[in-house]
Amino acid sequence: MSKIVSGSCIMGVDILPMSSPSSMLSRRYAAFLLSKDANETFEKLTLRELLKLINEVKPDIVASDNIFEFAPNQRGIIYLLRRFPPRTKLVQVTGSPAGGMEPLTSIAAKYGLTISSKLSPMESAEICARLAAKGVGYIVYAFENETKIIVSRGRTLGPGGSSSERFRRRLHALVSQTTQVIKNILDDAKIDYDLYTQESEHGLKQSKFLVYTDRARLGSLVKPSRGRDVQVKVEPVALDELEWIPLIPKVVTPISKKALILGIDPGITCGLAVLDLDGNLLLLQSEKELTRKKIIEEISNFGVPIYIGSDVYPPPEFVKKLANSVNAKIFSPAHTMSVDEKREITRKFLDGKSIKVRDSHQRDALASAIKTYQYLKNKFEQVEAHVKEMNVDVPLDQVKASVAKGASISEAIASFLEEELEEAEEVKAVSEEKPEETIDKLRKNLEQLRCKFRRCREKNQRLEQQILQSQEMINSLKEEIKALNNQLEVLRSENFAEIKLNRLHTRYQEENARLKAELARIKSELASVRLQLSGLRRIKLMESRGLVYPLKVVKSFTQEEIRKADELLGIKAGDIVFLEDSTGGGRQTAEILVQKRISAVICGSGISHMALERFLEADIPIIPREDINIKQVDEFAIVDKGELERVLTKYKQRTLEQKRAQAEKLLETVVKQYREERQRELSENH
Repeated sequence: MSKIVSGSCIMGVDILPMSSPSSMLSRRYAAFLLSKDANETFEKLTLRELLKLINEVKPDIVASDNIFEFAPNQRGIIYLLRRFPPRTKLVQVTGSPAGGMEPLTSIAAKYGLTISSKLSPMESAEICARLAAKGVGYIVYAFENETKIIVSRGRTLGPGGSSSERFRRRLHALVSQTTQVIKNILDDAKIDYDLYTQESEHGLKQSKFLVYTDRARLGSLVKPSRGRDVQVKVEPVALDELEWIPLIPKVVTPISKKALILGIDPGITCGLAVLDLDGNLLLLQSEKELTRKKIIEEISNFGVPIYIGSDVYPPPEFVKKLANSVNAKIFSPAHTMSVDEKREITRKFLDGKSIKVRDSHQRDALASAIKTYQYLKNKFEQVEAHVKEMNVDVPLDQVKASVAKGASISEAIASFLEEELEEAEEVKAVSEEKPEETIDKLRKNLEQLRCKFRRCREKNQRLEQQILQSQEMINSLKEEIKALNNQLEVLRSENFAEIKLNRLHTRYQEENARLKAELARIKSELASVRLQLSGLRRIKLMESRGLVYPLKVVKSFTQEEIRKADELLGIKAGDIVFLEDSTGGGRQTAEILVQKRISAVICGSGISHMALERFLEADIPIIPREDINIKQVDEFAIVDKGELERVLTKYKQRTLEQKRAQAEKLLETVVKQYREERQRELSENH
């Protein structure tokens, strides 16, 4: 038994020589407990003894130089983490598969830890613990921040007469009662969840809660149990792949902002349909046990829903919770749509399109999305007419989204019109960054670029796979067309057969043309992705050579967008902020950036007088977008170091001249006032 107080330490672990992670019997470990009060060592622990020690001490972190020393594969790691205390994290201090690995000795030397020429297992365990205490390493997650609760009967129902039927009714009633008890517990604790049930005439056959919290919080409220009649299972939801998250959080890339309409048919099998604001179908699918998180992740590949449609009235609780999660409005018809109505609305929409609705869930979701689009279509047409009549250059999709969310058309258009650009008159020299800060900033930017590269590579692979599949389909269709041509020659003597085959041939030719167009589209998209990759590589190279300054990009000059940029990019003292749309913000919005002690602001458009005045009071240079060359790829932006320094020097000289002129004018005024006052005194004396 350890002497260290539970939950107050970090445990470093290393496998002993001649031990194999794939062998349950031969594995032995060295463990080092690092605490503020005392340190302890444990040698030659079996995996069972190690897990027992971890559950006794409940350390904040179990750190290792290779997590696969505990188990040879992901399945084994999941098995291990299920047996960890709820709040204990598994950390690998040597890196991650995606971010790259480094030897333990190299990392230890980098952080100033004393190491011997050849580390013993106990020394390695100690170094792992001390590195984790410094925030080095990646937390290994095997589970979603979700927990599954399954309520079902405890016994299997066999064949029988009336007594068996009474027993079945009793079990279903007990499942229903237990479900209600758990529902009340979750509601009282204000824990978010989705509930799926299999109903019977006398209660519930089974119920399944998907609870949006981890098992640590849920453990004290709902515990697993197995009785004779009813059993309750509480299981964390496993991830498809292990996730590696830095102990010190890194910047994440924001998602696309394209406005969408989402139609949904909730249930054990959930249907999804996504339309853009022009009514184009972007996604149609159905899948079992789709959680809200998975739905949001799926549609985030296309954009953000501004409206979520349902085919029933009132809308289900699941739809309300989903809409609340993504800050979307809900459309629900005046009455629940009938099956015939949904069939008709989807038939008209799909007429002439080569899209197949595979089940009723997809049909209902698509009908909901179409009905929502029809409800908004008149507003969208009015927006287009107003923009065309006013002859203004505004983002049409964003104006439509604003109107859909409740803004008037004139308000929505006005919010995107550019204000007149006012020239900045007072600037401040940019303070030089310390080399350490520059290196740290470059490391963070490199991490962002690696994430971007990985996503682009994955998208590249998917597109190449689609091209191969499309090419295979085209080849297959060519073979079919060739076979049909042969049949056509044989059957040409019969007029009816000839007409029939001609129609079939035409249909296949149209399908072939459609697939060729699809192939061309995919190739074009692939070329665009490759172009983005090339641009990102160039940015990475220039940053690594110190030739450019990275900019912190803020989409629009609002408090909300500044907050988002700060969370994602981390706006710090000395940073240069690029406001893509600098209109709209006032003195209070400018004050947020002033408090961050930024070095300069680059304005992509006009800026309000109040905001400009506050920046000038704080001696923060305001640089118009057209005065400096910005290189930008998506959310990454840079400026040439030499060009920026020249612009700032120019503004500094102008500011000094203006201040000198103001000082001379003030001195002349004071001297003039003095002379006038002196003249009056002399006149009075005489």
